[in-house]
Amino acid sequence: MEFSRYTLRYVSATTRRTVRFHTFAVFGTETAYERVKAFQNHFRKKMSKYISFILAWALVHAGAAASESEPVRRLQATLQEWVEVEKVLSEEENNWIIERQLIGDSIAVLAAQRETFEERKAAAEETTSRAAAERLELAEERESLEAVSRLMEETVRSHEQRMLDLIPRLPDPLRQELSTVVRRIPRDPDATTLGLSVRAQNLVAVLSQVDRFNTTVTKVSEIRELEDGAREVSTLYFGLAVAYFVDQTGSFAGYGLPGADGWEWRTDASLSGPLRNLMAVYDGTREAQFIALPVSIR
Repeated sequence: MEFSRYTLRYVSATTRRTVRFHTFAVFGTETAYERVKAFQNHFRKKMSKYISFILAWALVHAGAAASESEPVRRLQATLQEWVEVEKVLSEEENNWIIERQLIGDSIAVLAAQRETFEERKAAAEETTSRAAAERLELAEERESLEAVSRLMEETVRSHEQRMLDLIPRLPDPLRQELSTVVRRIPRDPDATTLGLSVRAQNLVAVLSQVDRFNTTVTKVSEIRELEDGAREVSTLYFGLAVAYFVDQTGSFAGYGLPGADGWEWRTDASLSGPLRNLMAVYDGTREAQFIALPVSIR
């Protein structure tokens, strides 16, 4: 327990003398403000008793005021100063109460603002961390996509070159079908402005048509240039494996096989009859039957 002793000393503005009014003790663990308040209340109670006593004494001895006018005037001046001091103390106390309330409100507002700031700071840090993680993830994804794009670029380049090498080895009817798409395949991949997806679509289109032709039997009418001249013939392609041709008279017949530089055609008059039967079966004018024809597998 703390013990403090306070002594009130009043200095008269008129006489410049120090007057000791009272000494008292305060026990406890109060704050400085509470101690001062306790002192003020205790002092005021004591001073009220002194003032009441002095006023009573002044009334009883009012008759002697004429002979003791100077002490009475000093007493009146002292009392007047005391009243002024009490007035000032009261005003200061009221001002302090108001200021303390304002300070308390300011502290509460600042505390709320600090809490809000801390929340926003935490949210901003979380957002920053999440954004950094997303940027890292996007950077890794971008690197992965770039690697895939480079691999796809190399694959498309390789297939484009192989496709250009393959086109001359395809039969004429198929090359005519592919002519539009083949023109879109770049001969110089470094100079092309076509996107990678468009170039891949061109390859897919060519491969699709080649696959369709290779899995079907196709009959076409074409001009065949041979040693004894040009003839209009009907040619039956069995995919990309072999083809047979015969003219309308049946005097000109033969077969063709794919070669390194294109299809190679040979005439064989002995195939005229079987090939005319083959064309009739294909057209549906004759019933299906087994027909022996030469085939070469390379």
